[in-house]
Amino acid sequence: MTRKILALSASCLAAALALPAAAQSDAVRPGFSFDPTQVVSYTHVPYADLDLTSEAGARTMLERVQAAADAVCGGAANKTSKADKEAYQDCHAIAVAGAVSKLRSPTLSRLAAGDWRERAAR
Repeated sequence: MTRKILALSASCLAAALALPAAAQSDAVRPGFSFDPTQVVSYTHVPYADLDLTSEAGARTMLERVQAAADAVCGGAANKTSKADKEAYQDCHAIAVAGAVSKLRSPTLSRLAAGDWRERAAR
């Protein structure tokens, strides 16, 4: 079974974050994996227009990262079986956590942690 497991790889994220927002695309692109059974995809998430130290800027960035993770992981709406839904949730959580950690924004990290707790409580 192949599944998408990574929305924003470390090297791709670094390249994406370094580019100005206007130069970035939201297209999902194939990535590289040493494991041939895994499909790795990534996308660029623009943020040059945001102040990640502000609550509003960090919230907007979190929404962008979550939307990108949804696109790269195949979209929750496309998952019908329990196994597919669990794989999607794992992919999404890994992708969001990876992107948030690479941004090194305390405000964004705090919001993402709170968002994670809210989702787990549901």
